[in-house]
Amino acid sequence: MDQRTDQGLKSKDAEYFIERRLGQGMIGEIFLARTNLSDELVVLKKMPKSNPKFDRKKVNKEILAGKLVNHPNIVQLLDHFETDDHVCLVLEYVDGMDLYSMMVARKFKVMPEKQIRKIMNQLVDALLHCHSKGIIHRDVKLDNILMDRHGNVKLCDFGLCDITPSSQNTLLRGWVGSLEYAAPEILHRIPYNGPKVDVWSAGVVLFALLYGEFPFFVEDFLKTGVHPALTWPDTQHPVAFRGTSDCVKGLVTVMLDSVPDRRISLQSVFDHEWFCKLKTANNASS
Repeated sequence: MDQRTDQGLKSKDAEYFIERRLGQGMIGEIFLARTNLSDELVVLKKMPKSNPKFDRKKVNKEILAGKLVNHPNIVQLLDHFETDDHVCLVLEYVDGMDLYSMMVARKFKVMPEKQIRKIMNQLVDALLHCHSKGIIHRDVKLDNILMDRHGNVKLCDFGLCDITPSSQNTLLRGWVGSLEYAAPEILHRIPYNGPKVDVWSAGVVLFALLYGEFPFFVEDFLKTGVHPALTWPDTQHPVAFRGTSDCVKGLVTVMLDSVPDRRISLQSVFDHEWFCKLKTANNASS
C-alpha cells in the first residue's frame, strides 16, 4: 500500500515523494522521502519561510557547507531547492539512529572503550575535514551524530555552522549550540575561536559516551558565573561506574580545558596516543 503523503516536491533535477515524518527541527520538519531518479530513500528537510526563526543567512551557510564537505563520516547534501513557501534540503539517508537515541535505547549503559575510540576517531576526522574547508560546526552533540548499522558515524545538521574560509583564527560571536555542550567562552558571551569550541563540544561527547552522563552541571555556571571543575564519576562512585583508562582521561582533560588558549587543537586530538591502537589496527588490515 502506498503511504506517500505528498504529491511530490520538485527540484530542477528530481522529484521527491514523502514517505513519513521523522521529526521536528529547530526551523523545520524532517521527512523520509524517495527520489524518482533511483527510488532510493533520502531525508527531506523542509524549512518554512514563514517561521519566525527562519534565517536566510544561516540557511545559505548550511547549503554552502553541504556543498563544500565531502567525507565518509559527514551526511551528504544531495540537493536543495525552494518552493513559494519553503526551502528544502535533500540529505543522505542513514539507516540507524543518532547517538543520543542509541544511549537512551541502551538505558545509558556505556559502550566498551574500544567502540567509543572508533566513534571518536571518525568524528574528529570529520571535524578536521570541516575545519580544512573553513567550516565550524558549532553544534557538535550526540543528537547530531548518526550511527549506521555497521557502527560507522556521520556528522549531520550544519544549521548553526559558520564559515571562515580566510582564516581559522577569525573570532566568532553569538550564543549558539546546546547548553550542555557549550564551551565556557560561549557561556561568557565573549568572542571565541571556532575550532576550539568544536573541540570542547567533542570533548563533552567523549565524556558522555564514556560515562553515560554530561561532565558538567551548566546550571551551576548560570548561577555563579564560574565554570564547574571536571570530575570523574568512576573516582567518585567506583562501584557504579567502570574504570576508564588514564590515557582517555588525559585526552578528555585537555579537550575540556576551560581556557581556550590551553585547550588542545583538533589535530592534536586526532594524533593523541589514545587513538594509536585503532590506527595501527586499521593500517595492519589495509
